[in-house]
Amino acid sequence: MKINLYDDIIEKCNEDKTYFSTLSSDLKNNKNFLNAILDSRASDKRWYVGNEDILRERPDAITEDPDLMVKVLGKLRGLEEEERLDDFIPEALKANKAVMMAAASQTESSSLVSWLEGVDPELLCDTEFMLPCISRNSSAFNSLPYHLRNDKNFIVECIQSNHEVYAVLPDAHKKDLDIATEYAMSRPSAKHTSVLRGIPEEVTVRKDFILAVTDRLLADGKLRGVFYAEELDPTLRCDSDVMLNAVKLFPRNLNFASAKLRNDKDLVLTALRANAENPYVRMEESLFKIGPGLIARINESQRLKSLESIDLAEKMDATLSHKDVPAKTAKLKI
Repeated sequence: MKINLYDDIIEKCNEDKTYFSTLSSDLKNNKNFLNAILDSRASDKRWYVGNEDILRERPDAITEDPDLMVKVLGKLRGLEEEERLDDFIPEALKANKAVMMAAASQTESSSLVSWLEGVDPELLCDTEFMLPCISRNSSAFNSLPYHLRNDKNFIVECIQSNHEVYAVLPDAHKKDLDIATEYAMSRPSAKHTSVLRGIPEEVTVRKDFILAVTDRLLADGKLRGVFYAEELDPTLRCDSDVMLNAVKLFPRNLNFASAKLRNDKDLVLTALRANAENPYVRMEESLFKIGPGLIARINESQRLKSLESIDLAEKMDATLSHKDVPAKTAKLKI
């Protein structure tokens, strides 16, 4: 029988979920037919077309062939409430990584932790098997063996896959500079969420950590939450390196710098430039609480608003140092 002769039978099976059970045993175990129907369903966009009918019949060709079992598990539309997926997988295939990865993908994320309790221990030691589980449920991290729960490189991979893993880590790992930095970088974009939220204070008071995070955020170029300088330890808000990165990320951070830094020409220029260039963090000029010395000099130079734009950095430098600027017609705000 040629595969194209299966088309009518396949369509009937797809339209009527009981039709497969009426087929002869020979046809149910015909690998050409099984591959044809599974391939047709893999590309079928209809929501109700799944492989539960084949799984329930447990044909030998499926239960003895890992590749076919993976195909069957690849598209399930929901078993009955009393049915357990594991009951349909023969013991001989429960140690097969590909089969169990397919089964894991069909297990509700909320049930993954309890499901992993029955998984072969060798698979729990396999990072390729466990990482997709952890990406769907951070608590699956606790199902790892001791050596993987303390493997820094794998912990970083887990956080990159699911930032919520950070919350289930032991305190010693939360305080690790590289792990905490990866967590700050792996958070989903959120305009009003601090990138430092949830990180222990012992880490956030470290200059090297803050610089590592802000350098990564600036290099990444994506808005991954907001870096609020007001959350920083006072000693860090007096540090020019930290605050320079802070105002590049969020110009309003200038307001939380020390009084001395709020009168620092380079820092103010950086904040104003960032405010002009980044539409996602732009704020009204009146919200800048710039030190009295600089604000007075800026006010004296308001005539620049009617001049034509030259390079933004050059213009601002001229504003703050009272240089003469060629008279052209600029609309760019200082």
